[in-house]
Amino acid sequence: MKHIQKKFRSGRDSEVVALGDIDFAAADGECVAVMGVSGSGKSTLLNIIGCMDFSTSGEYLYCGQNVEKSGDAARAKLRRETFGSIPQNYDLLLNDTVAENISLPMILAGKKHRHIKERTTMLAESVGLGDKLKRKARSLSGGELQRVAVARALANDPDVVLADEPTAALDYETAKSVMSLLRRLCAENGKTLIFVTHDIRLTEFADRTVQIKDGTIHE
Repeated sequence: MKHIQKKFRSGRDSEVVALGDIDFAAADGECVAVMGVSGSGKSTLLNIIGCMDFSTSGEYLYCGQNVEKSGDAARAKLRRETFGSIPQNYDLLLNDTVAENISLPMILAGKKHRHIKERTTMLAESVGLGDKLKRKARSLSGGELQRVAVARALANDPDVVLADEPTAALDYETAKSVMSLLRRLCAENGKTLIFVTHDIRLTEFADRTVQIKDGTIHE
C-alpha cells in the first residue's frame, strides 16, 4: 500500500479522514499486529486490505495486481479466495451448528459436498471442536465461539487472514489461547496474518507491530 487515503462524507459540507497517508506492506507468512486508539482507522485499513472497501486515493498492490483498478469480479474473487476474515464479536449464525458455520464460506464458493464435509471436520478438529460439530453456536462459550470464527476464516484456505480485534470479548487467558491457536495455524500453513488489537500484551504473537496515528502508519 502506498499513500492510501480514505475519506468519508459527514453531512453536506464536512469530510472525515479515516486514513490520511498509509504506507504499509506485509510479506508472505508474516504476522503483523496493528494498534491504534479507537477511531484511528484500524478496521478501515483491514476492510481495504480485504477488498471489502475502497480507498479514496493511493495504490494497493497484491502480488503485483493493482487491486484498486481491478473490476468487481476480480475483487470478489480476491475477497472470496485470498482473504479470510475474523470480524469483531464473531459474527456467527448462533442458531446454526458449528459445522454449518464453518462450512458456509465453502458453500458460497461452490465447493463440492464431499470437500466441504471433510474440510469442515478437519478444521473443527484443528481448533479443538471436533466433538462439537453438531452443537448450536449459541450453546458455546466465548472462547469456543472465537475458535469457530478462526476455523471459518480458514475454510477456503486463504493466503491472508485478517482479524479485527479477534479477542476483544475474551478474558486475557482465553485471548492468549485463541491467539496462540490462530498464530500456530497460520504459521503451519504459511499464511500471512494481520490482526488488530487494543491489548499490547497480545503483540507478543506478532513478528512486527505497527501503529496507526494521525492517519499514518508508524513502525
